[in-house]
Amino acid sequence: MGTALEKAGTSGDALDLYIFGNVLRAGHGHSLPLQAAFKIGMPDTINGYAVDTTSHRPLVIIGARGTLGKAFARLCEVRGIPYHLLTRQEMDIAHPVTVDMVLTELQPWAVINAVGYVRVDNAEREQETICV
Repeated sequence: MGTALEKAGTSGDALDLYIFGNVLRAGHGHSLPLQAAFKIGMPDTINGYAVDTTSHRPLVIIGARGTLGKAFARLCEVRGIPYHLLTRQEMDIAHPVTVDMVLTELQPWAVINAVGYVRVDNAEREQETICV
């Protein structure tokens, strides 16, 4: 954790939140992020948690056709993280009932919203469509 902060050119007290990914606890207790933060002298007022992907619950990424959504999917592939990359047809964030149904079915451990509106010229005319 200290090395990551050093590479980022920042200190722990500059953070609002830290997340440990792909944590295999293996007897290290339930608060591994807290132990690591304490070891490098990070203030105990900074919130942190671990993401345990060994549960096989997927990550849901919405925005399948965009560059950002595809990039997150590639990262999941590289790191062996189970995921579902969803299009608007599979989960339209403008329709809460659909969102609830999809999330209930997939039971993800997290959702990444990589949805974007790329037709900038149409944005002023279609405000109701893009402001969800």
